[in-house]
Amino acid sequence: MWGFVRKIKDFGTRRFNTENNYSSFSRARRNELKEKHPEIGGEERKKMIDEEWEQKCRERENYENRMLLNRDFYLQDTLKVAYELLGKVIEHQTPEGTIAVIINETEAYTDYDPGSISYKGKKTTRSSWMFTDGGNIFLYKSMGIHLIWNIITETPDRGCGVLVRGCIHLRGTEFLNGIEKVKNVLKAMDGPGKVTKKLRIPMEYNGTSIIHPDSPIKIYDEGYIPQNVKTTTRINVPNDLPWRFVCNEFLKNNEIYP
Repeated sequence: MWGFVRKIKDFGTRRFNTENNYSSFSRARRNELKEKHPEIGGEERKKMIDEEWEQKCRERENYENRMLLNRDFYLQDTLKVAYELLGKVIEHQTPEGTIAVIINETEAYTDYDPGSISYKGKKTTRSSWMFTDGGNIFLYKSMGIHLIWNIITETPDRGCGVLVRGCIHLRGTEFLNGIEKVKNVLKAMDGPGKVTKKLRIPMEYNGTSIIHPDSPIKIYDEGYIPQNVKTTTRINVPNDLPWRFVCNEFLKNNEIYP
């Protein structure tokens, strides 16, 4: 299933090696801008190139210092995983390009939770996917329309998972299906259906492992520290527990994002 991903990774590596040198990057971008936007003057063009280079340097620092979340992370208590996923970066390598977002809203579900489809160990065609390995992907359609993404937690006998309810764009905005038109970045992916749609997560990922070496979608710790986390009851779950976690600001390098 992951065969096409290797080609994407190889292409990304070659491209980064070329752009890692400022002179090469500057020359290539200058020629590209001259061809596509001849109306832009020399000084403005140089300013744009310098700003793009600075952004790429920051991204390179993220790549060098980030840490991939391994299976041990997902085997922790589900509430702990749901909370600690805030600020983590989802990176999805698609045929069009790489998309990266910061998780800013999650919900926890367990087998002793009346709001969960795995309550009391109940196994159905849908809930059986929750009784798999921690770190597996569980996708299902809500109301037969919206594709919802969950990450399985703890051990296969538990039936636990975390729903990724919301994200904030970070990199690859040109591939996010019109997200650049959304003025409020917190509204672009403020629902589980929007998350899977913007990230272009297909149903074929259901049951696959997010920690598999060839998985095109992974979650990293890039050092974004959640600020002022809010804990509330979950959405559309009556008489519920405070198992929903939301955060709209993250601290990194003494700067607040977004």
